[in-house]
Amino acid sequence: MKLTIRPLTPDLWHAVEDLFGDSAVCSRCWCMYWRIGAASRKRRGTTNREAFREVVKRGPPPGLLAFDGDIPVGWCQLTPRDQVPKLDRAWRLKRVDNLPVWALSCFYVRKVLSQARHHLPPDHRGLEESEARTSACARSLPSG
Repeated sequence: MKLTIRPLTPDLWHAVEDLFGDSAVCSRCWCMYWRIGAASRKRRGTTNREAFREVVKRGPPPGLLAFDGDIPVGWCQLTPRDQVPKLDRAWRLKRVDNLPVWALSCFYVRKVLSQARHHLPPDHRGLEESEARTSACARSLPSG
């Protein structure tokens, strides 16, 4: 499997919908928890999806998608920490200083694919992919 890592931009919205759509967890959260907190759990999944779509439209890209060919198989939300303020409410994740840092606040790997639809093995949760996506996250951060 050769993975391609791409920033989530509006033209790739269909890919994140495909990736999150089958997941009971992602289809409700849509990476909004660390942005707005417990309110994300009280809202309908469609409301969170539309809110996240607006985040994507506004830019900059809120994270990275991993593709196996044309099939989205993984996601990590990688943003400036200021965009995910709920982190500051978790005592283990509180800031240690005021430096502008980045946060990787979500890491999702597609578990089961429809073999008939995608013609792929059923599980993409291998260590190789996790290492590749983590490396891609690190390489995508601005230097300096």
